[in-house]
Amino acid sequence: MKERIFKERHYFIFIVVSFLLVLFMPVASVSDTNGNGVPAEFIQIETFHSNLEQEGDKKIPYYITESHISDNTRVLDFGCGKCEFFDRVKGKFNNLKLVGYDIDKYYLDLGKKKGYEVYSSLDKIKGKFDCVICEQVIEHLTAEQARFFFKQSSEFLNSGGKLIISTLNANEFYNLRDIWNDPSHIRLYSLNALNEIAKQNNLKLINVNRYNGRINPLKILVNLLFFMSVYTGITLVFEKV
Repeated sequence: MKERIFKERHYFIFIVVSFLLVLFMPVASVSDTNGNGVPAEFIQIETFHSNLEQEGDKKIPYYITESHISDNTRVLDFGCGKCEFFDRVKGKFNNLKLVGYDIDKYYLDLGKKKGYEVYSSLDKIKGKFDCVICEQVIEHLTAEQARFFFKQSSEFLNSGGKLIISTLNANEFYNLRDIWNDPSHIRLYSLNALNEIAKQNNLKLINVNRYNGRINPLKILVNLLFFMSVYTGITLVFEKV
């Protein structure tokens, strides 16, 4: 009996300590081996109590992207899929220009049935945009394709326009393993790798949001032991300069 109480007490202490470590994790800066850091004021830790980790579930905090949308905004969704983001914003704002790009015929047909302007060729997309979004797509691209994507995004954006990318957090231990559960995944991209490509294309990183915190105590501890993040998702906001 005493041994059971002892184990339960230590398990409780473990959970409390893990929670406190997550809550007060330092967010001073993100640096790579070359010393290229992301200023602390651009980093926001987002935890969603109603949107915590669920087995096999990838949740994207669309409100981050929505915060950059207003009336008359021109939006290009790179890898628009089922056009779920368009579904969310079309009734919230007036006079939106919503254009989607995808290579999957099923999604293209679905987008057209919904009445959206969707294309399978970037050459057919005309004009400039205030916002280019890329939700859970970059991890499906090779390094060469990623560079092309940033170049095209920069060319499509108006000055001051935003490029918003949501992807798996490369600094989370279990993402390094679980990424291969989807055979269409090519690789993970670190924050600094994406920022480096962005800078080469006149895009300035202005905001970083992490989301979907781990709730399994063991997974939290493993990440902390390896000085890694406990957040599985990350959204980066770049501005055309």
